Amino acid sequence: PPLPPPPSSASLAGPPLAATSGGGSAGRGRQGKGGEYEDIGDEQDMHLAREKLKTFLSGRSDGVALALQKAKDWSKYSKDLISYLEKRCQLEQEHARKVAQLCKSTIENISDHSDLGCHGPATMLLKEHSEIASRCVEFCAGPTHYVRTLPLNDFKTKHEKLRKSLKELWAKESKRVNDNASHLAKTKTKYLQLAQDWERSLLTRRKEETSRYRLKLDKRVKEELDIRQKLEDARRSYRSAIRTSGASLEELKVTREKILSQLTDSMLAGSRAVKEVLAQYQSEEIKCLSPGLENLMRLEKATEVHRPAMCTLEGVLNASQKMEHIDVTAAHQPATFEPHELAVDAAAFLSEMGEINRCVPAGPTSTSTSPVPSPHTARRQTAMAMDMKQQRGDLHAFIKHAVPSKCRHCKHACYFQAVSCTKCGIVCHRKCTELLVLRCKSSESEKPQRGSGVFGNSLAAQFCDLEKGVPIIVARITEALEQRGLQTKGLYRISSVKSRVEKLCADFESDPRAVDVEDVDVHTLAAVLKLYFRQLPEPVVPPEHSKWFLQVAAERTAAHGDAAVKKKCVEKTRQLVERLPPVNRATLVHILCHLRRVSDHSDVNMMKPSNLGIVFGPTILRTDTGSLDSIIDMPNQTVMLELMINHCAEIFGRFIPQGDELLSGPTSPVPDDPQHPDDPMSPMSPASPTSPGAMFSSDGSAVETDAVLLGAVSLPPPPPPPTSADSPSPATAITTTTTTPAAAAA
Repeated sequence: PPLPPPPSSASLAGPPLAATSGGGSAGRGRQGKGGEYEDIGDEQDMHLAREKLKTFLSGRSDGVALALQKAKDWSKYSKDLISYLEKRCQLEQEHARKVAQLCKSTIENISDHSDLGCHGPATMLLKEHSEIASRCVEFCAGPTHYVRTLPLNDFKTKHEKLRKSLKELWAKESKRVNDNASHLAKTKTKYLQLAQDWERSLLTRRKEETSRYRLKLDKRVKEELDIRQKLEDARRSYRSAIRTSGASLEELKVTREKILSQLTDSMLAGSRAVKEVLAQYQSEEIKCLSPGLENLMRLEKATEVHRPAMCTLEGVLNASQKMEHIDVTAAHQPATFEPHELAVDAAAFLSEMGEINRCVPAGPTSTSTSPVPSPHTARRQTAMAMDMKQQRGDLHAFIKHAVPSKCRHCKHACYFQAVSCTKCGIVCHRKCTELLVLRCKSSESEKPQRGSGVFGNSLAAQFCDLEKGVPIIVARITEALEQRGLQTKGLYRISSVKSRVEKLCADFESDPRAVDVEDVDVHTLAAVLKLYFRQLPEPVVPPEHSKWFLQVAAERTAAHGDAAVKKKCVEKTRQLVERLPPVNRATLVHILCHLRRVSDHSDVNMMKPSNLGIVFGPTILRTDTGSLDSIIDMPNQTVMLELMINHCAEIFGRFIPQGDELLSGPTSPVPDDPQHPDDPMSPMSPASPTSPGAMFSSDGSAVETDAVLLGAVSLPPPPPPPTSADSPSPATAITTTTTTPAAAAA
């Protein structure tokens, strides 16, 4: 009969076991002419499948590649089955051991409660579960499992070895056929080329023989003979290459049939091995579980006829006969309060203080009476209450402390793990709070005095250098950096070691005048200075002044390099600086002059005014750090600080000491002449366009010169003149001349 159509490639993906109709050995079959299945044996089934596979694979040009791919799938398939069986046995064995142990311990625990309901069925159920677990452990034992999976393991090993060898053989034969085909193509090309050359030489020789003089006849004959000999050699090589290529093709066909036959037999053998292993596994598992199932069915019937209520009643009656009868009512009587009697001395001391006896309960049943205390006794009780309150108040109330300080217990620097007491103000490490022996002194005399702190205190509350009028830490660090740090690459940009920064901060916090900064690293000094400005509760330029600086910076940015606008912005910045508080102004002048000296060496330290503006702008002109405006203002802060650094001499010329190198540049302003304040061209003259008096009148209102000079930006009114207590030092004092519009016009 004609063979059925070849199966598709998808039908070869799964194992042959998927076509079985039952678990028996004769469960496989083929469909007859009438549509009924005829039972055939496994051998006939294998033979029929082998012939169909060979026919199908032989009829395809990629039959070998398809067979090798399916052989590889069979290797992975068998490997996955073996891995599943091994892991399942391990898990079942571990689970069975735990179940057996649990049953054993539960039986021991309930053995003392035999008089309770359903004790017998529960014990039998636990014993049966223990036996089932024991049989599972034997079923999943190592040798038994190895014997059970041995056919599949043998097949996997042999099949993988055969697949690899056949794959190498096919690759080798295919390479030889390709090489012979390439050699044949080359010899054919050479033969055709020489044949054309010989044809041309024959025509040339014939033409020469028919000519009249025959001058080149010998040469043409020699050329024709040479080409003829080469053509004979090429023809022989071409015929030899044809024979070699044909032989290699025949050998490839034989090898192809051999590979297809062996791979087909190996895959069918794998299906037989899988069937054998699964059938044996299922039969042994049924044998292992069937006794337990039968016993469980018997236990189910025994549990249905059990009477748990009667067993519970019988157990309680038996237990009551064994227990001794005790009258609880007679054993326990109502309790009464039995007071403790104080000693004679203690009772006398209580009477002297006017206190009542705390050992006697207060209430209507108490027979004791409270004497009315005398005025002396009342004062004594008040004093004792205050002493007790003070004793309760000697405990510290610690909170997180973010300012570099020195621990009062271990005397080491503390910053990131520091805490401070809200009452007395002492600072220590979090781990040192349990070891601290100092009591909390919450009185005003024990709190830190004004000016005793460096980090976290305002500029006005710190000790300042008498000569420069700036905080001591700022003066000392900038002086040290200008002496040996201006040539350091990345100054104020490269960070320092955390432990060194904490130690130097603690030293400055203890005594800023006694700190030795000569041997301290340059980057450590720069990091401490930046940290100091960040820890200020109010920035160097207060928030009520910084908004005017930022407006000038915005105008400078919008001008796009206009020289006239730039000059106006410089003049406005100079006037805004004059209106700062004395300490803030002196600190700003000092730090900006220092940054100008740093930028003068930017070819070495790589810190240009723009870079320094990025570092110090958000700190010196800091706004509200908790709002979005602080991020929006950062470009203007950078631009303003860069403007003040570039035009340091023009903006701060009045506050820089005479003879300073910053005033010797070409852009430095003309120094003020104190002997002629009324000179119209003097900067201090009331009629001068750059003097404070010309900008604002005595009542704070702007005059006509303000609109001409300041443009669209309105400056704040000048602050009131400083009192004697708040007057700045002679080095930083500014004499502000206030005149009326009439005086200015005169």
